[in-house]
Amino acid sequence: MLKIKDGVAVGRHVRRLALLVFCLTPVAQAEPAWQTMKSLLAQDKAVEAYQKGALAVEEQEGELNFDYYYGMAAIDAGEVSRGVFALERVLYQQPNLQAAQLELARGYFLLEQYDLARQAFLRVLTATPPQNVREKIEVFLAVMAKREASGQTRFLAYIEGSSGYDSNTNFAPDSADFFSPTLGNGTLDDDGISKADGYNDLLAGLSYYSPLDDNTTRFFRLDVVDHNVWWTNELDTFAYTAQMGFINNTSRSSSVSAQILVQDYKLDDKAYRRMLGLASSLSYTLTPQRSVQFSASLLEFNYAELDNKDALEYNVSAGVNQQTHFLYPAVLSASIQVGVDDPRLESVVTRAQTEREFWRLYLSQRAPISDGLALTSSLSYSNNQYADDDVIFQVTREDNLLDASIRLDWRRDIHWRLTFEAGYKKQNSNIEIYDFDRTYGELGVRYELY
Repeated sequence: MLKIKDGVAVGRHVRRLALLVFCLTPVAQAEPAWQTMKSLLAQDKAVEAYQKGALAVEEQEGELNFDYYYGMAAIDAGEVSRGVFALERVLYQQPNLQAAQLELARGYFLLEQYDLARQAFLRVLTATPPQNVREKIEVFLAVMAKREASGQTRFLAYIEGSSGYDSNTNFAPDSADFFSPTLGNGTLDDDGISKADGYNDLLAGLSYYSPLDDNTTRFFRLDVVDHNVWWTNELDTFAYTAQMGFINNTSRSSSVSAQILVQDYKLDDKAYRRMLGLASSLSYTLTPQRSVQFSASLLEFNYAELDNKDALEYNVSAGVNQQTHFLYPAVLSASIQVGVDDPRLESVVTRAQTEREFWRLYLSQRAPISDGLALTSSLSYSNNQYADDDVIFQVTREDNLLDASIRLDWRRDIHWRLTFEAGYKKQNSNIEIYDFDRTYGELGVRYELY
């Protein structure tokens, strides 16, 4: 009977399967580096094999045989993220290579990315592999299902620091001049126009998962964000968000979750806004490459000094994730969200400035570039339509916001990664004082504890 106790045991069992399948697959002409790695892996010398591969990775990454054995060696040597990226390059060239799928599934398993591991294993099963391969994959699927449903209490944590430059730290228009039918020509004060400067961000969080029964897991999550703008303290913010709820695996392909959310938001070290909410979601796996999600939430916003902004927000969303190998391997995501804000107070001011209907379309993709390096790009477009005319500008406010960003992640190992993010936001409004555009770039470092 196969017993899965740790990453070493997992590696030995899957490696034998993958080597068997790979030997039956036509590949490119042999290269000394991958031949050496193959020989060392056969002797269970994964660390030595990885070290040999690391010396040649800059010259030979992208070559099928090299990436395959380098990925296998990296996973066995504990450099799991590097191995995953190498195997993703293999599957870019040969999407149906079962040996690489098996190794990639093992990498996801060790990273506890069980959704991705399950999808990789199922792709091999759909290709009708030999019976012994099917039986061992079923063991892995059962282990993941047991861990997710019944299993072990898990504690995760992270801390991240970043610094960047923002062309518009206060999300304000470039020009101080405006025209109002009520007031005529006007001028905003100096703090009302855009200010460019640097900023620092510090983020930290922890998550706790504990089983309730064979199908249900309870969780608690706390995230903290501290944002500091260099040129003024008045734009410094501090927020914590706490979530508590449960996840229920209704079947192997679907799950539901429900949670309570609490958020406290400070501006310039003073109480600014508190949020209390309920949220739920449904996730369903359609195929090994595709999944869909549906969610809904009810949020209550209470402002410390702005009673006219107190409101209830109702929103629903739907999204899809798709793995693709068109042009290059990537995970594509798309979602749409619609909602309304209903102010507590009923007045001309709240109807013009708080009561609104909104929708948002979001698109993103994540693709591996090289060993340990991944690129995530995202694009969203949102519309806000308010309920009544603004008293000063005598028009019903409508905003359209375009938000685009790219993010590079270089994962040094399973715990440490470096990030670079750049983005652009542009809001067009029929009330000119709400127009703004913003460009930013930042560098950060993140530590994750599993």
